Amino acid sequence: MEQQAQMLDEAGGEDRPLRELLRLAGPTIAQMASYTVMQFLDTWMLSHVGDRVTPADRRRQQRHPRVLVIALGMGVLWVVNTLVSQSYGRKDYSGCGRYLWQGVWFSLVFAVLVFPFLPLAPRGFLILGHETDLARQEAAYLQILVSFAAVKLVGTTFGQFLLAVDRAKYVMFATVAGVAVNAVAAWMLIFHYSFGVVGAAWGQNIGVTVESLLCIGFAMFPAVRNRFNVLDWRLRWEQMRTL
Repeated sequence: MEQQAQMLDEAGGEDRPLRELLRLAGPTIAQMASYTVMQFLDTWMLSHVGDRVTPADRRRQQRHPRVLVIALGMGVLWVVNTLVSQSYGRKDYSGCGRYLWQGVWFSLVFAVLVFPFLPLAPRGFLILGHETDLARQEAAYLQILVSFAAVKLVGTTFGQFLLAVDRAKYVMFATVAGVAVNAVAAWMLIFHYSFGVVGAAWGQNIGVTVESLLCIGFAMFPAVRNRFNVLDWRLRWEQMRTL
């Protein structure tokens, strides 16, 4: 019996690294794709409302710079995963919390720097050659989404932290919950209350807020908070320069 069990164990051993990789990669991919999925749902729902925006206009709207604006900040924050992982690997658990908070501070500063440019959005879309009505709706969508940039970026920071300290299941749950809430909120605001593009933007903000709050809440679990120094919120210039 022991020999048979050993043979079965050896036969399944080759699959274990792949299963481990998928277990770690799945939540990471989900978090990176969640914003895109939310925007896809917005576009799909807006394609079923009878407003003045044509399908071709919606495709153009889907490509406007709102994604790029926040993606610039998110690209930096994905490095939080690397820095926290390095601290986790060398058992410097206090360093995990310190790098988490440098990401939080970066998120807040980035959001503040972006905010003053939002009033320029309507003129920017007109300069790109978009029709007046389309430019107005695009600008409204962009302004509403980017006004919640701090929420999205802080949530991304906490999500990357949880991935780095091997709490990937929490990130997966938060991501799925955020996308689900976005779908329900956007459907209600677009179809039930007829808010159109504005409703889609606020629906996405609601989903992003739920996802971010869940990631923050999971990081505050006592087992995570105490072990990984999660409450060490001070700005540290050396770690910030590294980030």
